[in-house]
Amino acid sequence: MLKIVHFLLFFIVIQWANANPRFAKYPYGLLGEDYGLLTEQDLAVNAWDAYPEPFSPSSTVYPYWQCFKVHEISILCENSSYSENQKAEAVIMAVRAENATSVQEYLSPRPISVNTCHRYQKDWQRLSHAERFACVSGQLNEQGSDNSGTKVTYWIFDKLKTKRGCVSYFRGACSQTNQSKRRCTSKSAIRGPYRPPK
Repeated sequence: MLKIVHFLLFFIVIQWANANPRFAKYPYGLLGEDYGLLTEQDLAVNAWDAYPEPFSPSSTVYPYWQCFKVHEISILCENSSYSENQKAEAVIMAVRAENATSVQEYLSPRPISVNTCHRYQKDWQRLSHAERFACVSGQLNEQGSDNSGTKVTYWIFDKLKTKRGCVSYFRGACSQTNQSKRRCTSKSAIRGPYRPPK
């Protein structure tokens, strides 16, 4: 009986991998359902940043994708203060995804100008118009609580995608072609792209 259960589980996993070849090649890059938004290229681009690994509370390097309903996502410009580097008001941008079961907050890696944050908000309006789902990519930062005491999982924002397009914190990070060009001029080019086991 146990052999039959193992065989059935194996068969289901093989069928699922064959139906979704991007999951077979990049098995760890997506947490949950993608609602048909992500491509193999989206998962491949993240594999340029760090070696893929199964998600765990200590997985703080590899950027994972998570997808949400559009109405669950908002972009906030928080903690305004004057930045000497930018010679202007700066904020932390937060892409907040909140549903009945969790709160995920993707924070900009460093303060950005208020104008830049407002551009992200306008991009989000354009990308989310008449869309049902969106996906966000980022590296796990920590789990904690927000000012109201709500438990939140904090991430470092990388990119945001709908069927209408993609925006990223780093210029060109949505494109594998741009990532390849960027990597060729950096020391990390020695490592090269992730190549999944055969």
